[in-house]
Amino acid sequence: MCVRWVSALVAMILAASACGTPSPTGPTMSISDARAVQLPGSTHPILVEATITNVTGHEDALVGGSSSITSHVEIDGTSSCCALPAPTDVGTGLNDMIRMEWLPITPGQTLILQGGSGHLTLVDPAHIVEPGQTVDVTFRFQESPPVTLQVRVQ
Repeated sequence: MCVRWVSALVAMILAASACGTPSPTGPTMSISDARAVQLPGSTHPILVEATITNVTGHEDALVGGSSSITSHVEIDGTSSCCALPAPTDVGTGLNDMIRMEWLPITPGQTLILQGGSGHLTLVDPAHIVEPGQTVDVTFRFQESPPVTLQVRVQ
């Protein structure tokens, strides 16, 4: 009886793989070297840096993020990266920061999020985090499924 059940299971697996249906999850964005830094300022924002590589084979874009530590995550960059003037943000204490709606990532491209050239900002976190602690950060994309990581605070 056990042999018959195992044989039936193997036959079903082989039949399913022979159909050529794509994996329901498919390739996702590859994220590495993620780190977070709590910044000075009245709201103690957390800047998130990371390296994102598009291994999906299609055009995509980073469109935002989320975290359990805050209800507001945005993509920010400095005016020098976008050639637009911007004032110093009183809440974060960051100079010349502007909000970016998205950052495009072409197939095979590696996008480096770092302070000044485009990064995620966890705005007004619920509490101050200490170096060595981690925060959950979900990177959200236009086409690809979201990717959630535990990011260590530096």
